[in-house]
Amino acid sequence: MALRCSSSALGASTFGKGKQVRRGAVATLVFRGIQFPPFVASGKYSELEKRLATTEQSLAEAEQRRMEAEERADKEARLARWRVLAGTILTCGLLFLLQWALFGPGAAAALGSRPPA
Repeated sequence: MALRCSSSALGASTFGKGKQVRRGAVATLVFRGIQFPPFVASGKYSELEKRLATTEQSLAEAEQRRMEAEERADKEARLARWRVLAGTILTCGLLFLLQWALFGPGAAAALGSRPPA
């Protein structure tokens, strides 16, 4: 058993019986009689590249969905603030009209409030 290291910075490294392995694992235990997986031994990364591409695409789609959801949440929060403000103004206006209708313009004097002398 021997410990062999291959680095992505070194590119392809050769060990074993002259087999070339490209950017495999960072550290690989080499046993006699055990072969490398086909994608490592042949130097073909098409399957891994496809997986990487689909993963990157799904991450980009997830980021896009997150941004859209955040924009919707911001819009809903802004509308909620405007509804609260409009409701407050409307309530104050209705209370003023109700007071005017029930008590009239002289209601303050009738309740015992006197103007300053």
